[in-house]
Amino acid sequence: MRTKIEKIDIVEKPAGESITEYVKNIIKENIINLNIPPGSLISENAIARQLGLSKTPVREAFLDLSKIGLVEIFPQKGTRVSKIDLDMVEETTFLRCICEKAIVEILCSMDKNALEPLDESIAMQKFYLLRNMDDKFRTEDDQFHRLMYDICGKNRTYSIVNDYVVHLNRLRYLTMQVVPLYKLCDDHVHILEEIKAHHRETAAKLLEEHIMRFEIDKSAAREKFPDYFVL
Repeated sequence: MRTKIEKIDIVEKPAGESITEYVKNIIKENIINLNIPPGSLISENAIARQLGLSKTPVREAFLDLSKIGLVEIFPQKGTRVSKIDLDMVEETTFLRCICEKAIVEILCSMDKNALEPLDESIAMQKFYLLRNMDDKFRTEDDQFHRLMYDICGKNRTYSIVNDYVVHLNRLRYLTMQVVPLYKLCDDHVHILEEIKAHHRETAAKLLEEHIMRFEIDKSAAREKFPDYFVL
């Protein structure tokens, strides 16, 4: 097992979010963005102390995260962040492809004015790329996909999908460290162009290729970070 991670990134709790959900999301985001690497031990005490909370919501968050395979709980020993399982990545990619291709088809039937948030997101992506603000770009990359669901009024669908694509997202963050980020932005530009042209089949095909990009890049990521993956 790896050394315990004692420091996490913390954001303010959104209004209306329960304490347990807040703690779960904090831990989950730190795992996804690799601030807490695969294989690391995480401590209830350390996280509770940093958040200024009791251990109870942290323990509950660990249990929730274990249900989606993001952490492993070892009685009397502690909790470990699961390593990246490529079989699980493949399955969650399958789920995301099905949902987002359907979302793209809905977007293709919409007026261009409804798509303005996607244009704004791409503008921000380009802004961050030009300034080498990689972390900001990664956040905006996620935002672009979330906006597609929002525009279609499929927020609950996004929440369901987002709970399980954490396995893919960790691999995405790794591949972003070994491939040029501008390729992801270019993908978004071309997808949106086809959506605006109402080319459903082409837009869906480009979206699938974008999501499946990890198949091309995962070997490089695994070579650079071998300890992060299930053998």
